[in-house]
Amino acid sequence: MRFLVLVCVVGLALVLNIAVLATTSDDLLASFDPHDPATLLPILADRAQDVSTAARERMQEFLDWFTAPYRGRLHRTNPVDPLPE
Repeated sequence: MRFLVLVCVVGLALVLNIAVLATTSDDLLASFDPHDPATLLPILADRAQDVSTAARERMQEFLDWFTAPYRGRLHRTNPVDPLPE
């Protein structure tokens, strides 16, 4: 029973990942040839790279937005005079 649940969860995860990749593409079906299944892997790899790049850019934008108010406050300066010994 546990094995069947595990197989269903893995299958659902694969279906959801492929659905995300298919919805983020513009020409996925135009460049897919069902008689040459080897073309599916490069298409999925290309789309996975696009999703990864977009997620990285979104995270960088979020971090820039979040840290913007604190950038003016953080001024690190070295002391001009050495500390007395």
